[in-house]
Amino acid sequence: MVIILTHLDSIERPITDKLSYDLDGNGAILVDNQLILSYMTDMFNLYPAKVSENYILDVKDGSFLYHIKNLNFQEKNNSKSKELEAQKLLDKILPPILEAQPKPKINLQKLFNDKYFKQFN
Repeated sequence: MVIILTHLDSIERPITDKLSYDLDGNGAILVDNQLILSYMTDMFNLYPAKVSENYILDVKDGSFLYHIKNLNFQEKNNSKSKELEAQKLLDKILPPILEAQPKPKINLQKLFNDKYFKQFN
């Protein structure tokens, strides 16, 4: 997720009726104009457009940090149930984008393993 949002302008983006992209500024992915995943400089923000709640995700690894309502950062909720809700919402966004990425022509991990195998064993 981190790579997708930080490089949204340069990755393959599937063209579907459900997904649209905002490439201005930091970039965002919109699902049916109802769910938005946006990149901010210090966090990822996942939020349903018609509800005033936000799921805040870590900018380093995309992990769930907390849930807030009405942009009230004083009342952060980092419960497991909110983390599962965020994961369900992300599952609507990420799989089509990941499937659209081209497969590498060369397995670089295999080449590395072949060359440096003896040094690690």
